[in-house]
Amino acid sequence: MIDVHTIGAGGGSIAGVDRGGILQVGPHSAGANPGPACYGRGGTQPTVTDANVVLGRIDWQHPIGAREGLDLDSAQRVVGQLGDALGLGVEAAAEAIIAVVNQGMAGRTRLLSVEQGLDPRDFAFVCFGGAGPLHGAAIIREVGIPTMLVPPNPGVLCALGCCIADIRHDLSQTLERAVDDLEEGALARILEAQQRTGRDWLHETATDLSAVTFKYAARMCYQGQIHTLRVPIEPSWDANRLAQAFDDAYRDEFGNTLGGIRRIVISLETTVVGAVPGGAEHPPSPLSGRPAKPSTQRPVYFGGWLDTAIYNRNDLHPGAHFSGPAVVEQSDATTVVEPGMHARIDAFGNLLVEEGQ
Repeated sequence: MIDVHTIGAGGGSIAGVDRGGILQVGPHSAGANPGPACYGRGGTQPTVTDANVVLGRIDWQHPIGAREGLDLDSAQRVVGQLGDALGLGVEAAAEAIIAVVNQGMAGRTRLLSVEQGLDPRDFAFVCFGGAGPLHGAAIIREVGIPTMLVPPNPGVLCALGCCIADIRHDLSQTLERAVDDLEEGALARILEAQQRTGRDWLHETATDLSAVTFKYAARMCYQGQIHTLRVPIEPSWDANRLAQAFDDAYRDEFGNTLGGIRRIVISLETTVVGAVPGGAEHPPSPLSGRPAKPSTQRPVYFGGWLDTAIYNRNDLHPGAHFSGPAVVEQSDATTVVEPGMHARIDAFGNLLVEEGQ
């Protein structure tokens, strides 16, 4: 399983004032239809996307992936109405929306790091999705993460991963039998049957695989225990070798073994992996070290309107570097580099944003 934490914050998240007069963003969303007011589809409530448009972080005249411009007037109107309720101007209300949503994401990031005993200064913050890089710089500044990493195609990162990821099937068979009671050849018989099934599944899924590999494991415990250990095994092992592997794994995990208590095999598992051709990592490119050249400039609001360099991601080659404030636009995402931050392209085409430099 993957430990995934979600928060009700996205481009369509609706901003409003609760009964206590406090600004709240999400979890309700305008969705795609009618969507944010700036879409011009009838949306009447201010959203995170509307706030980004008002602040100039999203180019309303030439939005990425759109055939026509966004409705700036509608975005300003709905954000302005929220500002009236809060006693704020349009830009201040939009900045408040962004601040609230960023604080929510920063708080969840702390939950996944500091509160689990991990120092965020030891990590990079990977931002993906169409709007993730819009907010990542503010989050790393708030949490204290040194680097934001934006991959070459952040808006389609998950889809790209599905295309190049190896195909995997996991098979499991419940056994619940003491190691001493296993008949000779039982491991090989069960695991080889799982191997055949897994191979058949792979061939049903894909025909163009560069290699097929198998890994085997047993879920085991001492009799009477409710928790299990996953022990890597081989089909050729006999009962003695299986018991030894469990004792070694138990000792590594807990520092000792439980002596003569019977060892129980709860289940046997086979993992079948089909390697997809072309999924290998590309070699790094040489770094040019030259400063990047912006394609244009426009005013963007960072506590006040600042002339901000606008970069086309396709023009940023390995080694290129620049300082904020800046906005990096590409067909699938927009990245904001806040004032006081520095950005560079690494040898693999990732955009790295760091404080200072």
